[in-house]
Amino acid sequence: MLSYQRLRLLSHLRSRCGAASVGVLLLFAVSITAMMLVCEFIYAFSAKQTIDIELSRAANTAVDLAMSDAHRQDRLLVLDADVAYEQFYSYLYNDMGLSPRLESRPTRGGGIAYSLAIDSLVISDSPPGLRVTATVALHPVFLGRAMPVPIRFTVRGSSINRRID
Repeated sequence: MLSYQRLRLLSHLRSRCGAASVGVLLLFAVSITAMMLVCEFIYAFSAKQTIDIELSRAANTAVDLAMSDAHRQDRLLVLDADVAYEQFYSYLYNDMGLSPRLESRPTRGGGIAYSLAIDSLVISDSPPGLRVTATVALHPVFLGRAMPVPIRFTVRGSSINRRID
């Protein structure tokens, strides 16, 4: 039979092993939560960059297609503001795949779930250009249920056509 001291030592080791297991589980839970937060911030940052680039492309396309070719040979820079406006929104709907409410459409592969709110759209005639500022509401991927409020940030895009000759 086991002596009293050995039983006491075994019970002490069992209680300490249980405490160590709880500590390891807590450490594991904290590290998983930290990794999810880091992944969420990386996701939001890459989404911001992607939307920023797409808005700049929309501005470039709108300015390029709204320039009057009849005046280029005379070295005049003339921009049709109505065409620039139409081309800008056409890019948002057709190339970026946004709905008429400027929300991203869900795709089978996942995609970015966000909504875009145009804060300002300035189309200038001299020099011909387009500047846009928008607010993006991005829905979190990992923390979607824990954080029902979307992440909001501002994006900008611009394009100016200047003669350099």
